[in-house]
Amino acid sequence: MGQQARFAAGLCTKAKGAAIPLKGDYHCPRCRKGVLQLRNGKQGKFWGCSRYPACRASFDDKNDKPDMPPGRQQGQG
Repeated sequence: MGQQARFAAGLCTKAKGAAIPLKGDYHCPRCRKGVLQLRNGKQGKFWGCSRYPACRASFDDKNDKPDMPPGRQQGQG
């Protein structure tokens, strides 16, 4: 393996273990790893998980907040 290939392989290995902090006011109640982000869709605004397509959680927008059923709401953070 050449020097450039070893360097690239090393970078890929480091990137796999890197933790990227997610910023958002609402944690995803489905996967508990992502945050809900306000998005624009064909039928208007909605909140979707930042981990899409791995997590397909989505919620309607209600006054610029995700409209989650009472049992699925999670603390802001």
